Amino acid sequence: MITFDVGQGDAAIIKFPDRKTMLIDGGIQQTYFDEKKQRQISYDVGERIIEPYLLASGIRELDLVVLSHPDLDHGGGLAYVMQNFKVKQLIGIPDTDLDSPTHQRLRNIAISRNIPYIF
Repeated sequence: MITFDVGQGDAAIIKFPDRKTMLIDGGIQQTYFDEKKQRQISYDVGERIIEPYLLASGIRELDLVVLSHPDLDHGGGLAYVMQNFKVKQLIGIPDTDLDSPTHQRLRNIAISRNIPYIF
């Protein structure tokens, strides 16, 4: 099991002996205004931390992606990963806000990429 240092939030990957992979949460994706640079800055854990690790490890597909809850610091980076890697299944933990922007975004990506999902 690898846990990523994503600051506020969580992201971890489990590699099983049979070479299956599970990503649990994806850290944050946020855009903010940098006063010094006078421009918008975008930071996506999926792009900046998770993707480089997956590529360096030879992982091109994820058997399972799990969203523990729809806060942006747990699910924000999953969108990038789901759009750029083959994901076989997405699971969200029940009893969370199914109408949240994070759930809606991940559900839409799953539908557009034919990824089975359970929320």
